[in-house]
Formats: sequence, structure tokens, C-alpha cells
Amino acid sequence: MLLGGGPHAVDGSDAKPTCKPQGWLQLDQPYPVPMSHSGGLPFCPQFPCTCCNHSHALLIQRTLQGPDGLPGGVSPGCAATTALVACRVCDPEVGTGAKPAVCTSMCDRWLSACANDFFGFEGSGNLVPCTEATADRLLVCSRLKDLAPEGGAQLCALADLVTSEKQPCYSGAYVEPSVVDACAGAPVAPLPKFTQRLDAAAEAAAALKAEKKAKAAAKAAALLLKRKNKKSKKASEGLSTAGLGLFALVFVVIGGGVLVGMMIRAWRSRR
Repeated sequence: MLLGGGPHAVDGSDAKPTCKPQGWLQLDQPYPVPMSHSGGLPFCPQFPCTCCNHSHALLIQRTLQGPDGLPGGVSPGCAATTALVACRVCDPEVGTGAKPAVCTSMCDRWLSACANDFFGFEGSGNLVPCTEATADRLLVCSRLKDLAPEGGAQLCALADLVTSEKQPCYSGAYVEPSVVDACAGAPVAPLPKFTQRLDAAAEAAAALKAEKKAKAAAKAAALLLKRKNKKSKKASEGLSTAGLGLFALVFVVIGGGVLVGMMIRAWRSRR
């Protein structure tokens, strides 16, 4: 089994395509229709709508990469292709059972990308990459080409995946016309509760930051006004002092003139 096993068939009595439980894609009844996710999923984000939710996506990521989300230990091409195979349950047509098999070309592509990378089986039977994060869960690690010497079809069989050479089957493409049609008018999924809490916390933090900024601006404005008033007061006091000085000077000049006049008159009267 690889990352969740194969899909269930679609019940022909369904009035519209609804998601079906399969492998990791565990769902509560009534089964939902594929939904679009604002901002995408944290893993397997490529589909315009999906039967997966945030929990499903994180479970796939942790199984592949461990709790730290680090894909180290396999080549980049292998990591990307393995994720593409693992994310098949998030294809809306796989989720609803419209694509009941994996295309053999996808199996060949997977083996080609990971031929020299090491894989192993978990105790539960899942075939996963052998990395530092997953090694302690694996019984033994072998090169993938050694596990499936007969080709991609054997590899997918080891992963408990149903394969087909004919459409409809999962090819790893996510811009197929059928996928676009399946997602036309898809409802928007509600945000998970932890995301809602994060959004609320972010809004509260933004409001607090804005309040602090407004208080700081008001304080700066008050300080500026105080400094301006202080300068105005000093200027006014300076003008008052200058006026008093000028008045004193005038008084001295006039008083001096009067005194000189009196002295001149006294001198003349003596003569």
C-alpha cells in the first residue's frame, strides 16, 4: 500500500459527485462535494478543488516527510513525483471515484524518478521514502528499482494501487479539462478552526499595533505642540523684555534731556 490505497467506486445512485472515503481520505457522512480552499492546502495544493481538507493534507505530508516536514534523503525529482502519487486522493475526480485507477504511465514515471532512491515498508504496509524522518518506522530500506525490477506496474501493485492503461485514470496532471469541469462552481471550504483562531489572533494583534501607533502619534503631536507653545512663550517673553528695555532707554534719554535743559537755564541765570 502506498499512502492510503485505492479508491472506492462511485455509487451510481448519487445525484451528484460526492467524495468517497478511501485510504487516508476518511470522511464523515453526509459525504461532501469537492471544495476549493482559500489559499490552498498546506500540502497537495495544486488542485482547484478537492475532497481533501487540511488534516488530510498534513497527514500525507507527515507520512512522507515525518513530523518536521523535511523531505531530505531522496532526490528532489523523486520527492516531487512521490508526492504527486501520494496526493492522488486530493484529485477531485479520484476523491469522487470518477478515476478509479492510477495510469500505468504515472507508475512508470514514479519508478523512473526514484529508481536509485531508497524506499521501505512501514509496519502498516505503506511504501514510503527512506529518509532520516521515516527510517525508524521502516523494516528495511532498498533501492526502488530493486523492489520493482519488472517496472512501474509492479511498483504500483506493491503500493496496492489499481492501475489502468486507459482513461479515466490518475496521470498526475491537475489542469485536465475534466478536473476543471469537476471544480466548476465548487463551494469554498470553511477555514479550519485553528486557522480561524490564528486569523482572530492576527486581527487582534493588528488592532493592538494600530492602537499603539495611534497613541504614539498622539503623544508625539502633543509633545510637538508643547515645544511650539514653549518657543512661542519664550519669543513673547523676549519681546516683552525688549519693550521694557526700549521704554527704559526712552525714559533715560528724555530724562537726561530735561536735566540738561535745567542745567543750561541755571547757568544762564547766573550770568
